[in-house]
Amino acid sequence: MRAFAVLSTLGAIVAGLWLLTTQPADSNSIFGPLLHAMGLYFIAKGLYMGPSLIQQTDTAAALKWLVEERSRTGGENDALNDE
Repeated sequence: MRAFAVLSTLGAIVAGLWLLTTQPADSNSIFGPLLHAMGLYFIAKGLYMGPSLIQQTDTAAALKWLVEERSRTGGENDALNDE
């Protein structure tokens, strides 16, 4: 899952850089500033998405370990069982 997080982050950043270099921002067309805004958005999304996906992957792995450990021990020594 970490590989997908890294690939999606790099893909978004590369797409953003490509959009920034496609057309000059001071062109007479509406597409120049629009492409620059989209490029900045994709770069920011890539910088946010990568760490978020990595954290989600770590959380899912920790939860899976907790569930497997609880099923292996049968709930003994469980902090939720105060009986």
